Amino acid sequence: MKNKFLAFFVFGLFISFSCSGLAQQAAPSNPTSSFDKKLKEVEALTLEKKWDEVQKKGRSLLKSAQTEKDKVKLSKLLRDARYHLIYTKTQTDTSERYEVQSGDSLGKIAKKYNTTVALIKKANSLKKDVIRPGMKLKVEKEPFSIEVSIKKNTLWLKQGQYDIKKYRVSTGEKGNTPDGKFKIVNKVEDPTWYYEDEVIPPGDPKNGLGTRWLGFDLKGYGIHGTIEPEKIGQPASLGCVRLRNEDVEEIFDLVPIGTSVVIRKQ
Repeated sequence: MKNKFLAFFVFGLFISFSCSGLAQQAAPSNPTSSFDKKLKEVEALTLEKKWDEVQKKGRSLLKSAQTEKDKVKLSKLLRDARYHLIYTKTQTDTSERYEVQSGDSLGKIAKKYNTTVALIKKANSLKKDVIRPGMKLKVEKEPFSIEVSIKKNTLWLKQGQYDIKKYRVSTGEKGNTPDGKFKIVNKVEDPTWYYEDEVIPPGDPKNGLGTRWLGFDLKGYGIHGTIEPEKIGQPASLGCVRLRNEDVEEIFDLVPIGTSVVIRKQ
């Protein structure tokens, strides 16, 4: 009887250990650990400035993101990649390749695609405005637009459905920045400022327009640079949307006349 009991006991232990081992072998891999590893790979690609790979792998990974934190992080990585790709020859879903025809000029091509000469030159590494028939150029076919939040003092540069870049701005100190829908109707490099009875020339330390002006279809209002960069992010302007000079210069080169601007109170 004792031998039978001992045999059953040993057999029970064997089954227990065997099942335990099988359970350990069959244990699924940790999906969170796998996701984190892939996320680090995407982050490493940004350091290597491999923006096209960031886009491809980041989009795929975003579909499996479980937490809001991961979704936000990946969305920012994808946004940064899209911004940088604008300035490269790499084709995206918002661009196409155009073959230069006889009689073409950069100005004609920019007008045809509702883009800017400056952007075509930067994306194609052109030093001069001279182009030749047969040249293949990357051009953006999806228009840019601008959205401003008065409450947050932020400006979003958008392209179609995509958020491209967020900028800090200054809106009206007295809450006098108009809200609504506008269009950019003129663009001026190194603008002269006509303020009250003064005519303040470009480069003058008192010229509050800074280095660029993008005027709205509402007289007297627009987007411009600044001589007070330390106040950006605060309501400090006379009613216009004010940016750091380096930021307004960047936007100036990206958006053509006719670009939509939406200003919201919130």
